Amino acid sequence: MSVCSTNVLHVEDDEFQRKLIAHHLGTMKNFDFTIHCVDSESDAVSAFERTTFDLVILDYFLKEGNGGTCLVQLRHVNPFVPVIAISGGDTALISTELFRLGADAFINKRHFKGDSFTQSVRGALSRTDAGRQSESVRDGGVPPLTTPHARLQPIMRAWSRGIESLPAFFSPCVGTLR
Repeated sequence: MSVCSTNVLHVEDDEFQRKLIAHHLGTMKNFDFTIHCVDSESDAVSAFERTTFDLVILDYFLKEGNGGTCLVQLRHVNPFVPVIAISGGDTALISTELFRLGADAFINKRHFKGDSFTQSVRGALSRTDAGRQSESVRDGGVPPLTTPHARLQPIMRAWSRGIESLPAFFSPCVGTLR
């Protein structure tokens, strides 16, 4: 089975949280994550403009700026990169704001579970891969062997938000159906 190389921007100012996320990403089989850590909104936007990322993991409370305004700036640069937002603050208000601004998933630090986190990562990357395949077809490429992105999106959104009862129809490598 092939390994999926994935470039991640992790925006977090807490060293413990950085290590925790890196640990859980490291447990995901068939993925090779390269993690770029920054601790502020301005550093995140600068890195995002310079480098192509496959995934952003974004804390809400930062030493400079916040996840909401950072997310808006990242979406202006590239609206298609999946963003998993994380916060330990007032999660109802913060999660609502972050989803409104375009986050693909939200993780509560107070109730963090490694399995839910890794499912969110797989779901976010799968949606992105399906979108890339659809774009390839529009540009004259070979049609993908997967279900069209629009029909998968509601299922993958639910999956990324921690609904574990859905069938695991994606293989460990993003975008490939079993």
